[in-house]
Amino acid sequence: MSQFVITYKYTGNDPKAIADSIRIEQTIEFPLEATPEWIQQEVVGQVIDIQDIGNGQHIIKISYNTEAAGPDFTQLLNMLMGNATLYAGVKVIDIQLPDVILNRLKGPRYGVSGLREYFGAKKRPLLTSAIKPMGLTSKEFAVMAKTVALAGFDIIKDDDHLMNQKWALWEERTRIVCEAVAEANAETGFKTMFAPCLNIPAERVLEAAHNAKEWGAGSVLILP
Repeated sequence: MSQFVITYKYTGNDPKAIADSIRIEQTIEFPLEATPEWIQQEVVGQVIDIQDIGNGQHIIKISYNTEAAGPDFTQLLNMLMGNATLYAGVKVIDIQLPDVILNRLKGPRYGVSGLREYFGAKKRPLLTSAIKPMGLTSKEFAVMAKTVALAGFDIIKDDDHLMNQKWALWEERTRIVCEAVAEANAETGFKTMFAPCLNIPAERVLEAAHNAKEWGAGSVLILP
């Protein structure tokens, strides 16, 4: 049975009780005594170590069956940062993932090295700025974005609060901001990238992403 291990730092009293609560809450969320034995052994997380590091702090290591995370990143994230985050004094400080998970989570297509190559920035900092505040028109956002692009920023992104509000509808804003950034790049020779936020209904996300690419956006943001 393949396992992954999460290490928590806990500040407080009775670390064993907290560890037991975490391993149950992060998996079955059900009374352990009312659970079949095989589920207790194979599905519920197993406490593998509790270490007292002084000053009321403890290191707790719990292993989990990789099958509990399933094949999707969202469920893995839920197990890493789920209900345990509601407990006072509990913090995730380390994650050990086996190859069975790492091999299916390849990471970003380009990553940091790919971005640096795209922007021609081997060592310098990459500069990013958001367009805001909500309430401006799409044309006002376009002027702002062009100004920032002319200043040499690498990435310009929507503020995460911008969606399809009446002041700057998503499609209109994305189209004209992409045009404004392209105009700035033509003047400067830079490769500034605009990243619209797909803060829209889920059924429209894929279509919107393809449209944004067609209009000239170099990347998109997706809210978790």
